[in-house]
Amino acid sequence: MKDPLIIFDTTLRDGEQSPGASMTREEKLRIARQLERMRVDVIEAGFAAASNGDFEAVRAIAEAVRESTVCSLARANENDIRRSGEAIRPAARGRIHTFIATSPIHMEKKLRMTPDQVVDQAVKAIGWAREYTDDVEFSAEDAGRSEIDFLVRIFEAVIRAGAKTINVPDTVGYNVPEQYAATIRTLIERVPNADQVVWSVHCHNDLGLAVANSLAAVRAGARQVECTINGLGERAGNASLEEIVMAVRTRADVFPVETRIDTTQIVPASKLVSQITGYPVQPNKAIVGANAFAHESGIHQDGVLKHRETYEIMRAEDVGWGANKLVLGKHSGRNAFRARLQELGIDIGGEEHLNHAFTRFKELADKKLEIFDEDLHALMSDEEVTPETERYRLVSSCFHSETGEKPRAEITLAIDGVERRTQAEGSGPVDAAFKAIEAVAASGSELLLYSVNAITTGTDAQGEVTVRLSRSGRVMDGQGADTDIIVASAKAYLNALNKLQTGAEKLNPQV
Repeated sequence: MKDPLIIFDTTLRDGEQSPGASMTREEKLRIARQLERMRVDVIEAGFAAASNGDFEAVRAIAEAVRESTVCSLARANENDIRRSGEAIRPAARGRIHTFIATSPIHMEKKLRMTPDQVVDQAVKAIGWAREYTDDVEFSAEDAGRSEIDFLVRIFEAVIRAGAKTINVPDTVGYNVPEQYAATIRTLIERVPNADQVVWSVHCHNDLGLAVANSLAAVRAGARQVECTINGLGERAGNASLEEIVMAVRTRADVFPVETRIDTTQIVPASKLVSQITGYPVQPNKAIVGANAFAHESGIHQDGVLKHRETYEIMRAEDVGWGANKLVLGKHSGRNAFRARLQELGIDIGGEEHLNHAFTRFKELADKKLEIFDEDLHALMSDEEVTPETERYRLVSSCFHSETGEKPRAEITLAIDGVERRTQAEGSGPVDAAFKAIEAVAASGSELLLYSVNAITTGTDAQGEVTVRLSRSGRVMDGQGADTDIIVASAKAYLNALNKLQTGAEKLNPQV
């Protein structure tokens, strides 16, 4: 019998700390439902004390998710922990994940606390958390650069106080596999009550070693891995969930563990997270990249045709490739549309919202013969800005681009309900569209990112555009989808502007 490896997904918390990747409550719910569908063990839904929005998102996920444990992160202080406790209260299974820094540089420069004070605070934090749940996880932030004797001391103390999971994060991605595995092995050997807890790892990818470090730790005794879909996360990202899961499954001869993940849900999860956050997946990304199972070399093609395992160690269908299900077309009715959205975990809202979304679905169906799940996710992402917060709306557009002529855009916008017509020239039609919008919006925003991705295959595929705007230190992503890339670009720009108008702040306490 193999040990179970607990998959702890932090896409909704650490993944959201990627610049511009902040998500709405509804977007978080959609991802959480997909993670539950994939049978993730623990979903870290957010940082409840960071903002009222994060609190509400964690609570909503705790109410919606029944099969996975729902977790909230909290610093080792009473206010954070009580906010987390209230947020996870509706969960079928709730966890509080509290942390405090343990490396000399963090304790001295950031916390300005002595080691004795840090241990005392950690023990108090466990006590506060246990008022809400018996499932308490403790993390020693920057454990990868902490002194081993101090880690032994603080871990023994928090286990005695009631912590059930001990996380040893490589917060800044500083470790290498052999060193990190030795740290985990030493801690399990030296902490007196080590057998009473699950040992966990959380690795960052600053040196490109997050997955390698995590897997080395598993072989050294760790039985929980904290990871994200697509390796999303702060700075260079986190350990990639899909790579961890498939490495353990593919190399069952090496790893004495197994996960309960439904691997056929990996690619749908990857596509959903990419669409919502605006972070495209590189084509050569392991497992979920478009080229992950492609063979260009004639030698490779010949070998695969003769026997798949000559060049493929996994089957594409096992991770969900080829599963973008054709669900609807222009003859589909309103009830079928509603039912499919519900199956995808998309909260439709009231009848008015459904009617508006269905009208837009019909418009899309007139342009595309085949509507896939990815198209529906993109359509509903466009619906995320509600009328109450939609200051800017695209009414009509006309673009002109001709060889030897300066491209120009003529756009009619509704700004606070008042229509304004504007035009501008640019180096290309997209540049002209953005300049035309700014001519009347005068937002003062800086364009940080412009990205285009095809949502599905075929010449009638929708293009999804991501625009990242920065203003006054705030960064927001906007998404727009359309079979016309220039229209999608204008929608994405306006979507980002509308989000900047909301004034919502996202705090990242671990930065």
